[in-house]
Amino acid sequence: MYAEMSNRNEKLEKCVSDIMKMYFYKYKELTYIDTNGDNQEVIKTVNSIEFIPVISKTTKTKLSVPNESYLVTVGNTSDFKNTFSNLVRESSWNPLARYLILIKNIPREDLKVVFDVLLKLHIINVVVMNEFDYLLYSYNPFDNFSCGYRYDRIDEFGKCSESRNKNLYPNKLVTGLKNCTLRVKCLHWPPYSMNAINNSISMFGVEQYVLYILSNLEHFNIDYFYSYEDSELFTVIDKNMSAIGPLNSLQTGLNDLIIGGMLLTHPRAMVFDYLEGHLAFAEDVRYQVKKATPVSPWKNLYLEFSAVVWITLFFSFILYFLFFIVVVRPKDIGVLFLKMWASMFLVSSKIKGSCFSRYLFIAWVWFAYLVNSYYQSSLVSLMTNPIMTYQISDEIDIIKNHLKPCVSQVMRTFTFSVENSTFEQYRNKDCDRLLKSMHTVSRDNDKYTVTLHSIYTYNKHSFYDETGNPKIYTFDRPLSKIIYTIYTYKGFPLLDKLRTHTLRLRENGLVQNYLRHLYWKNNLRFNFNENIRKSNITVPWYILMCGYSISVGILIIEILTKWVNLRTKYFTNFRN
Repeated sequence: MYAEMSNRNEKLEKCVSDIMKMYFYKYKELTYIDTNGDNQEVIKTVNSIEFIPVISKTTKTKLSVPNESYLVTVGNTSDFKNTFSNLVRESSWNPLARYLILIKNIPREDLKVVFDVLLKLHIINVVVMNEFDYLLYSYNPFDNFSCGYRYDRIDEFGKCSESRNKNLYPNKLVTGLKNCTLRVKCLHWPPYSMNAINNSISMFGVEQYVLYILSNLEHFNIDYFYSYEDSELFTVIDKNMSAIGPLNSLQTGLNDLIIGGMLLTHPRAMVFDYLEGHLAFAEDVRYQVKKATPVSPWKNLYLEFSAVVWITLFFSFILYFLFFIVVVRPKDIGVLFLKMWASMFLVSSKIKGSCFSRYLFIAWVWFAYLVNSYYQSSLVSLMTNPIMTYQISDEIDIIKNHLKPCVSQVMRTFTFSVENSTFEQYRNKDCDRLLKSMHTVSRDNDKYTVTLHSIYTYNKHSFYDETGNPKIYTFDRPLSKIIYTIYTYKGFPLLDKLRTHTLRLRENGLVQNYLRHLYWKNNLRFNFNENIRKSNITVPWYILMCGYSISVGILIIEILTKWVNLRTKYFTNFRN
């Protein structure tokens, strides 16, 4: 009995050692996972391996070391089903690696249970060994254009000693994705993904265009599942590497790909595979506030001169007035004050007095003329190009002006999960969605928002006034750069080849050209009125008529007064 057990152990050690030397020698490390902890023969074999470093762990241990190959020992089928799926809970898990799974005793009818678990986890480069009889098994979920969704049979390689001339790990992606139908979840996120039937421009998004090109190159089909309610749900990853949000459909197997402005983040990259490069750094996060508006028209009357200039003019008037009084000593100080004041408005007056006093007053008239001329020319400029209110343009201005955050929920979740920053809670139903927050900021001076710049650029004409002037100001300095990506499950086939295709699409300018065409097509929906220049200072007609009436009345009184004085003087002289 002991001799038989020893012989069996030697066969197992030799079988495992031969497979390791033949198929695992080129990898940098081997991850050994023991689920039962009592397989001493395999442990001895693993310890004797000298050509490859070995990392020993359990299914409950999480390591950050990248895994390139696996050796797994399991007690029975039930243990395998209950514990093996824990592998996906670590960031370094690699379904594309080579797997050798040893099960102590597995009935033939339980083989399907094992390979069903492997199929669900998208593991294809795998060999399962029954330690009892040393039989080797595998499967190919891509045979007969199965596309990784099913397998038609379980391949038997025979006993370990008989498999030396057989390729235990052949290339199973010979047909690739040909004739496959990929299930793609499409979130409504223009201009990156949208339903061409239900949008105003009747076009697909740019990521759908990329998938269309890839499908032609690799000969696969696409079945879209459109989602509108999930478009502004930001997927986060919990401690167990489970996705909370739209990306969860990849983990549950409902979809193969998901598109729609999906942002590439480090936690997501640890859980999913992805296609990037077609929209690398095409997006950034920026602050937005209401654009500065023209000041009230009446403010232009004094804003053309700064406060320093007005103060200087005031003291110049007072000092020259006092100087004139001291030097000339006029009879009527009030008349002098009024004449000096009238000169500021270019009102003519008769200059009386000595030659010296006239020269002094003419000097003031010239000074008043120059000031008034400059003021009038500046006023004309302000009428055509009015002064704007102060434009908030950086974060310091936001703090100084006590602006309230009007940040959508998707941006709050993004900044918290990625940048670990939060915003003050401000309950407003008009700020819960991205576009609504921008519309709210375009109306209110006391709010700011954080948005995705390309989304605003695509919809910017929605935030213009009736004459085509923007109502939102976007800060020049971005908070962060963002990469858009197409997510898929870990273990998606031919990912490197598809990445090469997407990079070539971007480098050839096809992605950018299609994106520009989307912008142009979307902008055709908007028509703006001609910007008719209007007077910036409007005087109500009743005030104007009242002023005209007073002026005419005073003119008539002056004429009558002069006529009466002349008549009185004439009759006085006639009597004398």
